[in-house]
Amino acid sequence: MRPILPGIYAKIPRPVAGRRLAWIEWALIGAGVLMYLFALPHDIGSDGWTRYQTMEELFTRGHVSAARYGVIQSVLAAPLWALGRIVGAPVTFTSYFNRLVFLGTLAGIFLVLRRNQTKTFTRRFVLLLMSASMFPHHVQYFFGEVLTACAVFLGLLLISEGAIGSGSAALVIGIVNTPVSVLGAGLVALRRFVAARSWRLFVPVLAAVTLMLGEFWIRRGSPLAAGYEGDYGLPTILPYSGRPGFSYPLLLGVVSILFSFGKGLVFFAPGLVLVGGKARASLPRKLGDLNTSALWFLAGFVLAYAKWWSWYGGWFWGPRFFLFAGFPASLMLAAALDDESPSPSAVVLTLSVLLVSVWVGADGAVFGQANMDVCRVNDYQNEFLCWYTPEFSALIRPFVAPRAVGLRDTVTLAYFAAVFACLAGPFTVAAATALESWRRR
Repeated sequence: MRPILPGIYAKIPRPVAGRRLAWIEWALIGAGVLMYLFALPHDIGSDGWTRYQTMEELFTRGHVSAARYGVIQSVLAAPLWALGRIVGAPVTFTSYFNRLVFLGTLAGIFLVLRRNQTKTFTRRFVLLLMSASMFPHHVQYFFGEVLTACAVFLGLLLISEGAIGSGSAALVIGIVNTPVSVLGAGLVALRRFVAARSWRLFVPVLAAVTLMLGEFWIRRGSPLAAGYEGDYGLPTILPYSGRPGFSYPLLLGVVSILFSFGKGLVFFAPGLVLVGGKARASLPRKLGDLNTSALWFLAGFVLAYAKWWSWYGGWFWGPRFFLFAGFPASLMLAAALDDESPSPSAVVLTLSVLLVSVWVGADGAVFGQANMDVCRVNDYQNEFLCWYTPEFSALIRPFVAPRAVGLRDTVTLAYFAAVFACLAGPFTVAAATALESWRRR
């Protein structure tokens, strides 16, 4: 029997030499750093202004604000603010805080992982985080999610590598910055205790809780005053709107957080769909354990926010509170791209996840919430359209209601296309070879 499409595989070029491919990946990482520093828009943002004002009050008048957001980010950003005051641009300098935190985290991840993992895997993981996640959009503001996500993941990574002290310190910073994350951290510590009978991870969790209660007491007069007392949203046509606190049905919150078109993690962190496949199982022991811890932390985050009335994160592109999902999603996608003998279904799934992931990064970097203002009319009465309706999802809106694209946007989109080609090309060639062997068998 003659082969199907004879000779087609013979025409596939040989894989790019490892050294040349490494140069291309490093060039894309370098271009990504330049994009983060100079091409992406930057703004303090709505909630970011509260953090900025807290910082100004603390360091100009010595007054500790009673605002609801944690003070630790304001303290850590103070050096940038001080430099900005010297040159007369404190707001601009402060707006770079999150992107510097993220880039510093990427450097830390590379330095830690290169000891025990292949350089190729480490580069691809870093490139995926930089270009195929929600980070390109989140770093544009002074919100707290970037610091929490980066500090917690870096802390878990350092602890998994035996750096208990520095890892615990990073974990404490992340938890204190976003107090609700204590549930996810508690689940990670509990899992560690059940698996290894180790109490070690409970130490940073308890330390973070102590610091949080102390901060609440100093700033608001009570260790239980988190600053969200009586907080509620505007009443709309939705049956559970207008209620305060943790009043949203848990099941509806979980389903919405995972699967809604405008906020669902399945769409904004598609690498999570690989959780039950070969990619996760193929991770080395330490990385596999790290990935499992990250997934437990994410599960705690989802459970914590599912009952809050503002589970959707307010007027924001995508699932604002769940930026951390980018770490386990990118880790599993990097493992899937490292597979040298994927099945036909794995090839289709991996390339599909990669394409959507890169689009998430590109859309967040270039389009954001363009042409979505209809969801804000009449005191956000129609905002639910941007949560649940495909046509108003931030990921689909650019195709439904296109906007003009300038030169900077074109160059940025070309960068993301180059990232997709760089990551998909070698995997496709390796997959074609494996599929030919599979067909012959």
